[in-house]
This record gives sequence, structure tokens and C-alpha cells, in this order.
Amino acid sequence: MGTLLVALLTPLATLADLLSIYEVLISEDIFHWYLAIESEYNSLIKNGT
Repeated sequence: MGTLLVALLTPLATLADLLSIYEVLISEDIFHWYLAIESEYNSLIKNGT
């Protein structure tokens, strides 16, 4: 995550750097969404509804 911060703070970040940051942010969002859905599913199964 430190590399991400450095890339964000560097004014001369290249397009490749920005795309890399974008990919990381998207993958983090998808991972958190997946965990939320998995938790909800497990809760439903546990409660039998």
C-alpha cells in the first residue's frame, strides 16, 4: 500500500501508474463486495431462511 501512496503523491505519475492504481482500487472493491455477499449468504444458511 506504500507504493500506492507514493504513486498518488508523485506529480509525474505515468498513465501506467494511474492504471495500476485504478486496477488495485477496483480489485479491492470487488473483494470487499464478495466478502459482504459471502457473509450475508452464510448468515442466511445459518438461520435457515
